[in-house]
Amino acid sequence: MRQLKRAQKGTASRNSEQRPRGKIYRLISRLSHDLRTPLTILKGEMEVALLRDRKPEEYRALLRSNLEEVERISRLVDDIMIVIRGEAGELKLVLEPAALDGIILEILDRYKKNAADRGIDLTMFKKSGIICKLDRNRLGQVFLILIENALNYTPERGRVEVRVEGRGKEAWVLVRDQGIGIPEEELASIFEPFYRGEKAKRIKPKGFGLSLSAARHIVEAHNGEISAENNLAPEPGATFKVRLPLTA
Repeated sequence: MRQLKRAQKGTASRNSEQRPRGKIYRLISRLSHDLRTPLTILKGEMEVALLRDRKPEEYRALLRSNLEEVERISRLVDDIMIVIRGEAGELKLVLEPAALDGIILEILDRYKKNAADRGIDLTMFKKSGIICKLDRNRLGQVFLILIENALNYTPERGRVEVRVEGRGKEAWVLVRDQGIGIPEEELASIFEPFYRGEKAKRIKPKGFGLSLSAARHIVEAHNGEISAENNLAPEPGATFKVRLPLTA
């Protein structure tokens, strides 16, 4: 009887090991699922291109399309690795004192033309000399995500405003848009992996719902906080707030 119980226990233990559990497994499973779409697009376009000889401009168009899909895959993989490491408490940072406004200005420069082409007023209000101990590359990803999202969901002739402020022992970065806003029932979920609201999916169907989750993990690894709220009526849109400890 004891041998039978030991055998059953051993079988149960093996079965338990064979049943993947936890959020990290679910993230990896979802990643493999979401990778299929861009990879299928790449494969299909290449197969069609190889069916016959084409003009140089047709090949250039194909390469541009393929490059867009490769960039989507690259960002997806980067985001999922941040989320997985963040969930496991293993997100590594290279910290050094740096001025917040300098990091954000670099990102704004990347999006000035995009904003101007759509008639969007992209403006920054800053207090100079706000220094935090941070990982420039990782925290730069956070502000890139927030500013890119603000532009994506703000209509033409709208306004995106970035503010850098010092409040007590904290640095605050506010990214305010004039976009679609966030339904109140979704505010508690938008930083969860793969969560996308219905309104957001209609405007940007190709998103994966990982960028805000990645941003949350990066900010929390800096001992900071990130949150979102809708703008007060009658102003449309939402404001994302990042709070970071100031360097003494």
